[in-house]
Amino acid sequence: FFFLMIRRPPRSTQSRSSAASDVYKRQVSTQSTWGIIDYQKYFSLEMESSGTESRRLRKPVFLKVSDIKPDKTGYNVYLKVISITSEEQVQRNDGTNLLIRDALCGDETASVNVRLKGESAQRLEQGKVIAIRNGRVEVVKNHIRLEVDRWGKVTSETEHSIGSTGAKNISDTVYEKVIANRG
Repeated sequence: FFFLMIRRPPRSTQSRSSAASDVYKRQVSTQSTWGIIDYQKYFSLEMESSGTESRRLRKPVFLKVSDIKPDKTGYNVYLKVISITSEEQVQRNDGTNLLIRDALCGDETASVNVRLKGESAQRLEQGKVIAIRNGRVEVVKNHIRLEVDRWGKVTSETEHSIGSTGAKNISDTVYEKVIANRG
């Protein structure tokens, strides 16, 4: 019995004469580099090729507090700050302080507990109306809490007014995570 052993070059070899040179050629042609894009030129070419006259952003859809469900993201909500329930200063590793505020906020339909950090927390003033864009809902100790992460935005709203807030606090509802048995 004879065993024929064919020695293949190591995968790290990128010489053009290696057995895997065709693989490397494909990799080189598909590699991309980061660079500066002239957005006006890019969008004008894209519009010419697609045949559309202009690109428009969609207006955000604002929900009512009663429509908020657990473990969802991307909420846009107008809220009136009912009360600030807690305020805390946390020291970061670099020595700066981070302001964290918990508040009870609501609209005409219901109220909800909200936690904001940093610059967003400074916008909380009792009786003021704020807009939360791209907010997320966290379930903390089986209760809903509306939060804003780095992708979200909090703004003070002067044009939008909320009269009286709803009596129901959706954060008082206890949620339990159910694990479905797929067997």
